[in-house]
Amino acid sequence: MKKSIYTIAVWAALLICGVVGLDIGAAHAVVSHHMDALASVAIGGLTVNAATLSAANRTFKTTFNNAFEAVTQEYSQVAMDVPSNSTANDYKWLGQIHGLREWVGDKLVNNLTAHGYYLKNKDFEDTIEVDRNDIEDDQLGVYTPMLQLLGDAAGRHPDELIWQALVNGFTTGLCFDGLPFFSTSHPIDGHDSGNGVYANRPASLGAGDAWFLMDDSRPIKPLIFQKRKNYSFVSMTNPDDPNVFMQKKFLYSVEARVAPGYSLPQLIYGSRTALDATGYEAARAAMTGLKRVDGNPLGIKPMTLVVGEANFKAANTLVNNERDASGATNPWYKTAKVVKTDYLNGL
Repeated sequence: MKKSIYTIAVWAALLICGVVGLDIGAAHAVVSHHMDALASVAIGGLTVNAATLSAANRTFKTTFNNAFEAVTQEYSQVAMDVPSNSTANDYKWLGQIHGLREWVGDKLVNNLTAHGYYLKNKDFEDTIEVDRNDIEDDQLGVYTPMLQLLGDAAGRHPDELIWQALVNGFTTGLCFDGLPFFSTSHPIDGHDSGNGVYANRPASLGAGDAWFLMDDSRPIKPLIFQKRKNYSFVSMTNPDDPNVFMQKKFLYSVEARVAPGYSLPQLIYGSRTALDATGYEAARAAMTGLKRVDGNPLGIKPMTLVVGEANFKAANTLVNNERDASGATNPWYKTAKVVKTDYLNGL
């Protein structure tokens, strides 16, 4: 095809030369100078070069970012963002909740106990491939849904990690004292059960859908979302890359280095028993009764009731109705706000 175009162009140039008096060498120069343009017009589509790849990357990144930013993230209701600048963070400050005392004599120094609670960052990614032919044929639009889904998945990922970690706190999710995050025997001082223990779950856990009562009035949240590298859009489009040279595939990914973890168990109570007045009252009593090692109350405020869809009706009945089922005044009316998240469904 290209050879035919060149032949036609040469004959046309020679004819023009005969009319305007140019030599044959000039004719060949004219043809060579415009050959790529003639071929592109004849073949159609796009030429895959640095400019077109850069334009495609900008389009893909914009599509990704728009979908990422459109996600309403819910994890911050139970977790706090903690920056990380290394492989892992050492949370030495975790332990008991301190309070002020009267200053008599020397100050009483609260040493940071070495709990060995290191939260290691983990790598996460999701990748799609784009065929070079689709760029040549100007078919980038077919990848729009894939890029949107990539951005949407990245935006939802923190929620998937945090809400799963919250439920794992009943079993495999261990906090700084080496016990499951929801336990009946957390040491009050954070390391020695001989100084007393406390519970942030019922003695009989139950087997129903999980619900949680939380104090979110403090600067510290019950869970940690650690960020070493925030979610970022990257690409592999160099012609010398093996995937491009051998398979004519361009790769586009989202990458992140993050980790979910646990903060202070005193700030949240978890249960799988039925969400009713009896269980709710027991949870409030356990939280408001918490004290420091010196015997002073912690002042925990059970303000937020966190549920999934299965417990949403029960939660609203419990704290948003002025009267109970018998018509009597509901003592738990407006004692907590209800937060529903679909990420708890089925966990």
